[in-house]
Amino acid sequence: MFSEFHFLRPLWLLALLPLLFLLWRWIRMQRSGGLWEKVIDPALIKHVMKSHSVGVRQFWSPVVFGLIAVLLIVAMAGPVWQRWPQPVYGTQDPLVVVLDLSRSMDAGDTKPNRLTRARHKIRDLLRRRPDGQTALIVYAAQAFVVTPLTQDTDTIASLVPVLETDLMPEQGTRPDLALEEARELLTQSDAGPGHVLLITDGIDGVDIDEILDDLKQAGHRVSVLGVGTVAGAPIPSQSGGFITDKSGEVVVTKLNTEELRKVAERGQGGFQILGAGNSDLLALLQNMAAREVGEVQAGLKTDVWREEGPWLLLAALPLVALAFRRGVIPIVLLVICLPLAQPSHALEWRDLWRTKDQQGADAMAEENPEVAAELFDNPNWKAVAKYHNGDYADSAELWSNDTTVTAHYNRGNALARQGPQYFDEAIASYDQALDLDPDHED
Repeated sequence: MFSEFHFLRPLWLLALLPLLFLLWRWIRMQRSGGLWEKVIDPALIKHVMKSHSVGVRQFWSPVVFGLIAVLLIVAMAGPVWQRWPQPVYGTQDPLVVVLDLSRSMDAGDTKPNRLTRARHKIRDLLRRRPDGQTALIVYAAQAFVVTPLTQDTDTIASLVPVLETDLMPEQGTRPDLALEEARELLTQSDAGPGHVLLITDGIDGVDIDEILDDLKQAGHRVSVLGVGTVAGAPIPSQSGGFITDKSGEVVVTKLNTEELRKVAERGQGGFQILGAGNSDLLALLQNMAAREVGEVQAGLKTDVWREEGPWLLLAALPLVALAFRRGVIPIVLLVICLPLAQPSHALEWRDLWRTKDQQGADAMAEENPEVAAELFDNPNWKAVAKYHNGDYADSAELWSNDTTVTAHYNRGNALARQGPQYFDEAIASYDQALDLDPDHED
């Protein structure tokens, strides 16, 4: 059993060297009377210095201190000699986000427009899913890989804000080509079953059944996040005005929820309509999590070393109790506390002097509401920052958690900013404010 004895963190044993030096100096000072022998007459020192008349008992403090320190150092070094079987847990499935960049995504039925809201939702998704591999594909008449599967979600998040419909060399809508690219990425990664999230406002009659069946056969699932409203909205033209058809009529693009729902069902994934809060994203993440973190892969186990260091801490307890009784506990506590690993937290220099709310107020004063919204801890101030940044949906969601007159009024404003489809909700929120304060001037 002890043939495999070793230390997981052997560098901790180097701490024994300064410990030996410290004990040697301590014992030597006690033997010589320390610095007092230089100022007290030798004939008097044995009567003045108590340690000179105690004999062997003068060494008990460094001995107790040394034993406690040795036990702690050896414990921190991690002595092991046995293995424990441990089940293997699967990591998150790889995810490919497919974003529609066809011109219809510029429609304003979801304020400020469909594409802006979709970009915000992607960034929220990346924040809520920091682990696992993620890729991003965009498409219109052609499909392009923005980032292959990677664990660096920060890089993906930094690219999302620059995605615009005019980046595409040719307009149209070919989700089949984008899904084919997604299948290729998942196949090349060799990471097992994955997930595809299609963010679009419509399929427009393109036949994608074959590629959906190929993805399903390979073990991949396809979920859909629909962007837009059933009422629809005209599509802004780059030259001004709105896009018209051949007869000169303004084209109104509408969200076909039934069509998108059927795509998700065929892809064995989930379907949600992009909304003001986070319920849509949470539902999709819950659907994706069905095969993700926490699933034990059947029959797979690995061995982990069983660390025996904690037993040495138990052995040190009687000595620590003795140190309390004898008065050397300040030194012992110092030795005990220093080696203990503490949870690490990200801390910036400014955090030492100003709270997050104060930093957020500074960002608002500098007319940077996007940064302020990230900094604020106070939900009401965060809602104000979101409003000024044009994130009206998130602002309305934050105000919905408050029941004051001001909160109802502000939520009504945030809802009204999102367009006619939210006017009824905005009016209801204004009515709630007036019920609480009939004389509310604003």
